Amino acid sequence: NIADANIIASFAHLARKNLVLELGGNGVDPKTISAIARRFPNMNIIMNHLAGISMQGDQVAPGDYIARLTEFAREPNVYCKISALYTLVGQSPAPITPDTYKPLIDPVIEAFGPDRVIFGSNWTLSDMHGSYTHMITMLDEYLAGREEPTPEQFYYSNINKAYGINQEEADPTRNIIHAHEAKVIVFPNPALHSITVASGLHSMKLLRIYDLHGRLIHKLDVDAFNIELDVEAWEEGLYFVETIQENEVSVQRILIQ
Repeated sequence: NIADANIIASFAHLARKNLVLELGGNGVDPKTISAIARRFPNMNIIMNHLAGISMQGDQVAPGDYIARLTEFAREPNVYCKISALYTLVGQSPAPITPDTYKPLIDPVIEAFGPDRVIFGSNWTLSDMHGSYTHMITMLDEYLAGREEPTPEQFYYSNINKAYGINQEEADPTRNIIHAHEAKVIVFPNPALHSITVASGLHSMKLLRIYDLHGRLIHKLDVDAFNIELDVEAWEEGLYFVETIQENEVSVQRILIQ
């Protein structure tokens, strides 16, 4: 029950480690997802399998699917995976023409936009209803009929952004949040002797630092915009700096050398 307060509180561990919350859409209250997304704005949430819509005969179900998709997409850190199409279309063998799937895919893209829809195959279960190759060909043809999302977005860049992957290859010491988006920054990074944690918007009320294994190594109750810490005695490695300000949680990575 993801509406349970204890379950929601546990999502802080995902946010702290820069992981995602990935869920199916059936039976999930979109308002609960919106509330979780607002509480953990730095944690991406991925709704699988078109966020729970499907074809029932020649109609898209459930009947309020547009309102549900709109609510799921309300928060910018919620993504939707276009997956399990062979199952959700309700035919076996599954059709391989793009027009068959437009009633399912179009409203998802309209709700989430071209930057927050990602590809998912549902392989190997998809093999029960048709060929993986035919599925990719169908999706390629579907994308060719649209300006957005581009294949690069759908198959690659949106996935990287949603899961936070293929980012450390360019710079393993980068903060979780881009500098121009960050409410809290940590510098220098990497650090040798000391680090400064700085907030440009609201004062920080609580600072916690965890090692790579999730162990709490430092906690400080504060009311400040800038905090300087001596890290010279810390072991070399990657750490997570968590700050709380105005009921918002921010998590940054810092490399100690």
